[in-house]
Amino acid sequence: MTRWLWVLVAVALIAGLAVLLIARPETDQSAVIVESDAIVVGDSGAVMEPIGMEELALNERVAGAPSTDSSSGAASAETPAADLPEIAVDGRIADEEYRYSSVVADVEVFWDHDGVDLYVGLVGPGTGYIALGLDPERRMEGANFILGAVRDGVIVMRDDYGTGFFAHAADTDRSGTDNILLAAGTEGEAGTVIEFSIPLDSGDPTDKLLIPGETYTILVAHHRSNDSFAAMHSERGTGEITLALAPRL
Repeated sequence: MTRWLWVLVAVALIAGLAVLLIARPETDQSAVIVESDAIVVGDSGAVMEPIGMEELALNERVAGAPSTDSSSGAASAETPAADLPEIAVDGRIADEEYRYSSVVADVEVFWDHDGVDLYVGLVGPGTGYIALGLDPERRMEGANFILGAVRDGVIVMRDDYGTGFFAHAADTDRSGTDNILLAAGTEGEAGTVIEFSIPLDSGDPTDKLLIPGETYTILVAHHRSNDSFAAMHSERGTGEITLALAPRL
C-alpha cells in the first residue's frame, strides 16, 4: 500500500506542474522593447543607434550646460572674436559675420562692435524702409534713429533723433551731425538688407553713448513697400541688444 501511495503522489505532482506550464502567460514583447536600449526614430525619420545609460547621462549634462542663444542676443563666449570673419558692410549678411542677432517686428537685427564702432545689419521682409532706434528715453523721444532704404538700387540713409513721443527728425536739423560712417543695401524678392556702422561715442548730443557690456532698448520699424521715411510704418516693435564686453578683433 505504501508504494502505491507514493506513486499516486508523484503522479499528482507531475500533473500539477504540467498545468502550471500550460497556463503561464507569454512574455510581453512590447515591454521588452521599452526596457531594452531600443532603436529610436528621430523627427527626420533617420534611425539612431541605441543610447546606453552612461551615454544618456552624458548627453543630459551637455544639454543642461550653458549655450549660445543668438536669437536672444546672448554672447558667444566659446567663439574667439579673432577667429570670426571680418564684417563687410556690403548689404549682404554672411554666416557668422555678426556675433549677435535678434528678431523684432519681423525684422532680423544683427549687431557687433570692434570697440570703436557699432556694426548693424537689418533684414526686412518688404521692399520699403527699415528704421532702428537706439536707447529711447520715453517712447521714441531721445532715441538715436538710423533709417535706411534702397531706392532704385541706391542706398539712402539718415541719422535722426527722437524729438517726441511719436516724432523724430534729422540730426542735422537740430544742430547735430550725420554720423553714419558706412552704409550699404540690397533689395530683392526676399526683402531688403541694410548694413551700416556708427561710432559707439560720436560726441554728438543727438546721438547716444554706447558702452560695451551694457544692454539697450531698441525700436524697430519698417514699411512693406514705401521707401519714404515720412510714410507711417507697416510694423513696429521693441527689443533689446547687449553689446559684447570684448570687442570683435
